[in-house]
Amino acid sequence: PRPALARAAAAARAAAGLGGAPRPWIGAHVRRGDSCREGAYMGRTCSGGAAYAREACGLGARYGFGTLVVATDSDAALAELRAALPACGWPASAPVVATPAAARGGRQDGAKADARIEDLMAAGVVDAAEEFAAVLVDVTVLSDCDAFVGKFTSNLDRLAYALLVLSL
Repeated sequence: PRPALARAAAAARAAAGLGGAPRPWIGAHVRRGDSCREGAYMGRTCSGGAAYAREACGLGARYGFGTLVVATDSDAALAELRAALPACGWPASAPVVATPAAARGGRQDGAKADARIEDLMAAGVVDAAEEFAAVLVDVTVLSDCDAFVGKFTSNLDRLAYALLVLSL
């Protein structure tokens, strides 16, 4: 990445405590955007935290339970994921961390849950440049992971996975 993005991603990894976090890192992108709001119309599925937890636990069982690195636009989705992990076998000793960009305030929770990001930007509720910079940081950090849980209906997920594979 460009130097500014590399610095921002390094700062995000440090803020999340990933410097000494045990490997493998399993990245997960848990989104509460279009698929939850317009999924039936668009042919997409809104998955709860338990679905992501099951997949993360499956990867952990296969490759080892290191650290789960979560990027999300919803504090509620992160809470669902964390609550579902013990039931599927994620050990309490294996860290679960949210990327700082994801943890900055749960944009899709509360009154904003029904709003489209484009409408939030147009209304000045969300700064487009700040939002996009946070997305780039999340993609970069997720691409540093050793395995990935996401959906191929998400552009962010496809990009993070492609970069992860290219870095192998």
